[in-house]
Amino acid sequence: MVVICGFNEVRGQTKNYLEGFKTGNIFQIPGLLGLGTGTSGLSVPMNSYGVGCLLGSSVSNPFRYYYLDNTNLIRTTTDKTTITASRNLGVLGALLNTGGDTYLQIRNTGNTTILKGTPTYIKLKERPEISGLNLVVGGLLGLTELQSIKGTGYIGATNYKFHTGGWTEGLNLCAKPYNGSENNGTIAGTLEGTTTKIIINDLGEWYAKVTPDEDYNSVRLTVAFSPDLSLANLAAEIKVNVYNAYTQVLGTECNPRPLFTDGGAATGISLNTQTLGLKLSDLIKNPERAINNNTSDYSSFSTGVAGVGVASTITQNFFFERNNTINDGVKFRLALPSSLINLSLFGNGITFLTYNGDQLVNTQTLNDSVLDLNLLNLIDIGGGYSQFDVTINPNQQFTHIAVQFNSGLLGLNLLGDAFRIYDAILSPAKPTFTSPTSSQNVSICSNTQAELSATTSSENELLWYTTPTGGTPVVKAYNEKYTTLALSSDAIYYVASKKIGCTLESERVPVSVEVNHLPSITLGSMPSICQEQVQTSIPYSATSGGILEYSITWDDLPNIGYQPLPVSPIPLTMPTIITTGIHNGSLTIKNENGCMNSYPINITVNQKPAAPHLIILNNSQY
Repeated sequence: MVVICGFNEVRGQTKNYLEGFKTGNIFQIPGLLGLGTGTSGLSVPMNSYGVGCLLGSSVSNPFRYYYLDNTNLIRTTTDKTTITASRNLGVLGALLNTGGDTYLQIRNTGNTTILKGTPTYIKLKERPEISGLNLVVGGLLGLTELQSIKGTGYIGATNYKFHTGGWTEGLNLCAKPYNGSENNGTIAGTLEGTTTKIIINDLGEWYAKVTPDEDYNSVRLTVAFSPDLSLANLAAEIKVNVYNAYTQVLGTECNPRPLFTDGGAATGISLNTQTLGLKLSDLIKNPERAINNNTSDYSSFSTGVAGVGVASTITQNFFFERNNTINDGVKFRLALPSSLINLSLFGNGITFLTYNGDQLVNTQTLNDSVLDLNLLNLIDIGGGYSQFDVTINPNQQFTHIAVQFNSGLLGLNLLGDAFRIYDAILSPAKPTFTSPTSSQNVSICSNTQAELSATTSSENELLWYTTPTGGTPVVKAYNEKYTTLALSSDAIYYVASKKIGCTLESERVPVSVEVNHLPSITLGSMPSICQEQVQTSIPYSATSGGILEYSITWDDLPNIGYQPLPVSPIPLTMPTIITTGIHNGSLTIKNENGCMNSYPINITVNQKPAAPHLIILNNSQY
């Protein structure tokens, strides 16, 4: 098996080319009472195999199948073959129609087995050509290419075999010639067990991704007319180019972009027999630009096609071609006309559908809970458009994700540039917040520090910023808190997650810090009492900061626990036995936010004067 490391097509993924023999054939469609297969067939470099007949019979050299050895349609060769399926009604209609469906079958190198579930990527490069067709699908618009191209896995395929002699039975020399065999093997599993997706890489090149659910050693690509395709002209053709086929070893890049996207799908378009050659490119322009790592390029969604109607939903898929974990997220850079941006729009307008294989595992609608704190990351990019980043955390293992623009619910009728996707990239799941250990809304008291924390997986680290873009982060371990400077006013910090050893960060998530003012009080003169005086008070004249409580802590007297602050003055009860002198303490006031302020207080205790007494001398009276 030849192993080639390719770039651009697969961005460093290891490609294993299928370099075995190729065969092909045409299916004459039952019910077409025509004169032959018309223009159906396979172009060079495929060869047409036939066998001659003795005695120059008129049935000499009949067509049997197409063939090609292992020297072409391999690796990065520029040669291609064109698969053509055709229908031709002829001048007398069904009595003279011709045509057929066509397949090409490519064997793995050495006819070795490929494990089930391993996709084969068949490079088509150019978009399939479709002519002379109407697309009538009753309000559901899918790519015509998806309906026309089907892959199938085969097992037990061997090299084709030519005629080697032994022409006939008996004397009828041309009746039953032995004409060799394609040796295609048998279908791996069932026809329904193989999935086919028509996808596009970052260069705008088309591929058929064929994934059998049983082991296989060759793959067949069939180009056929769907029942949903009706003739608009006397002649109709579907042409598909094939350059090569390969499987690939999934990469382990830190932060890969999707290897493939698709041409999209739409619902809600009403089609009629006058709609000729309608393509999804009329609704999604340049889909590959959403994955080409050029920040100024984008795929563009229109909500309708002039003369046809308005679509309800338009969807573009993004295929990563790797098994993403529950710790992975996808960061999208999107844009909308600034006039359309509001939270009610997001509530209905944009949905993210996450798949593991063909199974839908998560659905999230873009709303304020996904965007975080009401579009704080919205950026005006000029030209009447606003751009924003959003990270989707499926919290499931997934293989691809779809962005669905629901123009029908929004009531839009924009035939132009209604919605843009600039970028889609795999990133660590953005940080989340789990009460009571972390919160996205933190409240502190003025002139104190805030301890911020967020939740991410242990393979990540947290990056804390003071700005929504740019800046240098403070890096913390996944379970380590971030402590701010002392704050005197409200502030917003931003936290992103980053896989250790990688460079790309998740979307920055804002964390709001509310700073509550400290309570205050204006105290009057400190009291002075005599020994054995029990009751006194501290007067005050003004307070601020909310509903207050107070407490008093004395250095050498009994403390007073928190209790509601009374109307001035603050009463004090002293012990009956107290020493003279100045007794110091601290008065603390606290508001309903738990913010406190302390003030020094004191009380002066004076010595009680001695009681007066009379002196009588000798009973004498003076």
